[in-house]
Formats: sequence, structure tokens, C-alpha cells
Amino acid sequence: MRLPADIWDYRYSKGERDNYEPWLERWRDVLVGHGTRALELGCGVGYDTEVLLKWGFDVTALDVSQVAVEYSKRRNPDAVHQVMDLRNIEVLAGSFDVVVAGLSLHYFRRKETLVVFRHVHRLLNPDGILAFRVNAFDDVADGAAAEAGSWKRVSVDGVKKQFFTTEKIDSVMQGNWRILSQEKLVTHRYGHRKSIFEVIAQAQK
Repeated sequence: MRLPADIWDYRYSKGERDNYEPWLERWRDVLVGHGTRALELGCGVGYDTEVLLKWGFDVTALDVSQVAVEYSKRRNPDAVHQVMDLRNIEVLAGSFDVVVAGLSLHYFRRKETLVVFRHVHRLLNPDGILAFRVNAFDDVADGAAAEAGSWKRVSVDGVKKQFFTTEKIDSVMQGNWRILSQEKLVTHRYGHRKSIFEVIAQAQK
């Protein structure tokens, strides 16, 4: 069985990189002026990294795919890039004012998800902002789990994914955050309707 990095390397090498939605734009006033250091989790080919750089942030961009990171490096030579499985984020040092994760935090088991969120909280400065999107429980087109509250991942095109309810989001935030916004939205990716949660949260320390 191929590792997740192998799957994403293959997809990006075949051109899976032109489906960008400028979701951060609506949060510009929340993010800009909120410090200078930003971390992107799952940068892909670097569209959100490009936005953050444009807004004046010093950006560190992570992705499990070497191919994606190389694309992002070419697009964003001023950002710091690192190939990393987010499940290993505990090795990341430093502190950040903003963390962005567009559809990159729904690939893990429950225990792994809790660990990732805990380390994101650690990496954020007091009152730092986390902006993230995850699959919603009714994202049927992407193979959502039959049991809405289940932490069982679903394999979609060779990639195991998690599908979130509000209760699951609450459980990973674990009271360490002040939720500024939490919305269930419908968007489109690769020609398909997609149901997601979009969350903006402030670290409480």
C-alpha cells in the first residue's frame, strides 16, 4: 500500500493543483495586523502561502508531498518550506501568530487529530489565530461516513479521510480556544459539490 506522501506526489505530478478557492480573503481583516509570523499546514502548491506573503506575513509552509512543496517553492521563494507529515508536527519549533489549514486536518485518526490540534495550540502565540477547513459529515460526494459521529476514516480514491460534526470539532478544540466563527458551507472542488466546516479560532493560554 502506498504511503500518503506517495499518493499526493502522484496527484500533484499529474496536475492536481488548479482548483484554488480564495477562502482566506473574507478573513483578511481578522488575520492582517495580527502579528507577522504565519504557518500553513498542508500548503499544496502554495496558493494560500502566496496570499499570506502578499499580506506581509513571514510564512513557513508545510506539506507531506515533496512535489507540492517544490511547486510552492517556485511560486513563493520568500517562504520557508518543509516537507512534513502533520502527524509529526511535534518536532516543529518556533512560534506563530497565525496558522492556516485549508482542508488538511481531516486525514487522521481521532488520537492523531487531538495531538495535531494540541501542537498547533502550542505553536501559536497567546491569542494567535487558527483558520481551518475540514470535511463536513454530509459531504456525500466525497464519501462521508454513514454514521455522522463516527471517527472511522473513509477511504476516498486511496486516501483515508475524516468527516466532522460540530461535536467532533468541539472535542478537538478541547476548551483551549475561543471560537470566532464556525460555519458549515457548501463549496465546489474539481466539479463536485463539497460540504465543509470553516472555523476561525483564537488560542487561549
